[in-house]
Order: sequence, then structure tokens, then C-alpha cells
Amino acid sequence: MVSLNDILVSDIANAKTGINDEILPAGTYVAKVLNFTEEEHYNYIALEINKKRFNFFYNYYLRDTTDLDANLLNWLKALATIPVNEKTNFQDITNSAIGSSYRIEIYNYISKSGKNAGKEQHAINFKTLPTLETVEIEEEELELPF
Repeated sequence: MVSLNDILVSDIANAKTGINDEILPAGTYVAKVLNFTEEEHYNYIALEINKKRFNFFYNYYLRDTTDLDANLLNWLKALATIPVNEKTNFQDITNSAIGSSYRIEIYNYISKSGKNAGKEQHAINFKTLPTLETVEIEEEELELPF
């Protein structure tokens, strides 16, 4: 086990931040759903794109209102890998999506506030519904010599 006594200032040169600061260019990507996080002041979906983890924040409500965001809800509903009816809750839908991959659309914008004010950022385009990516597996029958 390492302790403060073992770490030298020179170790900073090889240290990692653990944070992925990469901004994806606008476009279509295949993204694997890793998890959903709900906190008091924010929500995000963790996706794996190009073998890297990205957290995409979202809000259930339209800005400065108490109106639910129909684009977001329709996007989340499109993640369903289970049968859905009017009584299905979104936690069941999002849980069903974990581990699945979807084709999604990303757009870029310049942040107007917060720690990233003035910097280019990326976000999911919730107006474009995700589509489930499937892989076809071909079976081959082999004749064995014995």
C-alpha cells in the first residue's frame, strides 16, 4: 500500500487526472449505456463512446419551468429493451438499457455559464431518438472428422 511518505513531487509527471476532458465533435456515435445517476441537483447518463467514458447531463424539466421535457422523455423511452405501456416507469426503461449500445447524435455548443463558460462543450441531441445497435451472429456448422 502506498502512503504520502512514498509519493514524491516528481511522481506528478506520470500522474493521471482520471477525468476525460475530450469534447466529441458533432455527429453520430455508437454509445454503450453504462449507468444513470440521479442526484438532488443534477442527473447524468454515463456512456462509453470509442472506449472512453462520457457523462452527459440532463434535466427532466424545460429551463426555468416545471414542465417535463418531452424530447428527453421520448429519448429515454426509445432506450427501452422491454415491453412498454402507459404504466411503465422510466427507471424500468433505463435499467433495461444498461449494457446495450445505441446510435445517438451529439451536438456542440459554447457554455454560457459555470466553470466551462465560453468553452465548447458537447451534449446529446434529445430531439433525435436513439436506435438500438444490434449485432448479427452467423452460425456455421462444421463437420468434425471423428
